[in-house]
Amino acid sequence: MKDKIRHWRDVLTDHDSTEEQDLEAAAYRLVTEQVLYDSEPRQRTHYRLVKQYAAHFRQVCELLGMELHVSDNPAYCAARPLSASTIRLTLTETLVALVLRKIYHLHRQAGEDQAGHVFVPLAEFADIFQESTGRAPPTDKRQMLERHIDRMRQFGVAKRCQADPQDDQPFGIEILPGIEFLLDERALAQLQAHAAAQGTNTHEPPDESEMSDEASDLDDESHDGLIREANDETT
Repeated sequence: MKDKIRHWRDVLTDHDSTEEQDLEAAAYRLVTEQVLYDSEPRQRTHYRLVKQYAAHFRQVCELLGMELHVSDNPAYCAARPLSASTIRLTLTETLVALVLRKIYHLHRQAGEDQAGHVFVPLAEFADIFQESTGRAPPTDKRQMLERHIDRMRQFGVAKRCQADPQDDQPFGIEILPGIEFLLDERALAQLQAHAAAQGTNTHEPPDESEMSDEASDLDDESHDGLIREANDETT
């Protein structure tokens, strides 16, 4: 049976240049941001510490009811909750996350990725969103779409990126590798089930920003989120 760590100092040897506070900071960032990327300069050091001491960080995650995944290519690590203690997302946020996961899967299968990162124009996202969910895509209002994509960035699964100049769009979407681990095949099955339930109904629901507080609360409370909430990004 592997030894359980009690203190970070138990992990380090006299020859390690790593300090206890370095491991503490890496653990905190892993749990709060959920995904750490080697390609992100502000996360790189902590990703490499998690990779180097993966067995010990896995113990920490287990104590918190989370599963640790460390990937070399693409280079990232992620902590996924094992239980249902996830946050509740609005229906639109849940659908955005699932559609992004589907797009990521399609592009990866076709070899249309760059080191595990997938870049998607807004038009493609809008088309696949409507096709997959039977709902009008949340792309009519720029501020609302930015809010949804920034919400995905909090979980380390997608972020806004510069659009192709020929697209004449305010931004594009970069889908990050961690989405493949955080949203697995069961999540894709949920998207298919939702699309089947919607049938041919393509009527757009009321804009969340225009809904009454009561209706908004009902929407927020009716749909379990699939991703654990992380703190806002820090620089």
